[in-house]
Amino acid sequence: MNVDGMFGVVVAQAHLQTLRTPDSKPRFEYLTNLASYLVNHFKGNHSNASSRNDMFMKYLLNVNIWTREITFIYGQLHGKSYVDYSTCGEYLDSLANMHFSEELSDDCLLGVIEQSLSEKHLCWLDEECSDFLSGNKFLPGYGLTHKLLLVQTIRARKCKWDAFKIHRRVVEFCSKIHRETVKIQNCKYVSFLDDLFIEQIVMCGYEGFEEFMTTEWMEHVLKIQSPHGCFGTSTSSSVFEKREANLIKHNCIDHTSGLGAAALSLFLRFLTVSGKGGKFVIVDGYGNHTNQTVIKHV
Repeated sequence: MNVDGMFGVVVAQAHLQTLRTPDSKPRFEYLTNLASYLVNHFKGNHSNASSRNDMFMKYLLNVNIWTREITFIYGQLHGKSYVDYSTCGEYLDSLANMHFSEELSDDCLLGVIEQSLSEKHLCWLDEECSDFLSGNKFLPGYGLTHKLLLVQTIRARKCKWDAFKIHRRVVEFCSKIHRETVKIQNCKYVSFLDDLFIEQIVMCGYEGFEEFMTTEWMEHVLKIQSPHGCFGTSTSSSVFEKREANLIKHNCIDHTSGLGAAALSLFLRFLTVSGKGGKFVIVDGYGNHTNQTVIKHV
């Protein structure tokens, strides 16, 4: 698994940590410790990573900066003008023709990290990154989720940005993302968009937008999970696949599996704190049930 995939595990750990109470053991304790083990094991096996990945591992794969209070609220998203896709074909074409650079996104994240380590914590964006975040260039799909990730990283690294402006960006991006997530649903969940679909839920669910916590979307994520617990298959790769995504054990994809872990932990957190019910099954690596629970509304 690479840094991109492990980021999902870190977010999962952040969600699970908020659920640890004396009354919750051993359900959440087991999952939290498992996530922590995976992250530490990954870092230990990548001690000779490139300087860029080393920065990401030290300053992004840090559960403390991603652990935050979340209040789930419905009705914060807006329907201001945005491209509306009348057909699934139009949406798929827009994704195929979208010119989004993950390399640029990584450069912007690295710049934010480096500036957050300075005394002033200003985290100014250079012209290219500023244009990526605020420009008028149409970037659906991963372009939007990575804009959101950049803003979330600026906040997580405690950069001195105006909190209201950050919130406004978050609402803007997740409002646009939600329209795309609904379009994926209306397109009958094409399998090669599963990774994007989960990423949209993980990124905006983290912001407390309850519109992303629908029963149908939860059930779809559970439906596409492999019997081995991982997500994504080599047969679902397409022009929309992530650059930083690799085939792992059981014919799964590391990036999608990391997102899947984050999504399931997010659902668990939402169902627990919202009081809307839910049961969960915690299964260890050998398929033995350690707790007779299952993720579903009751």
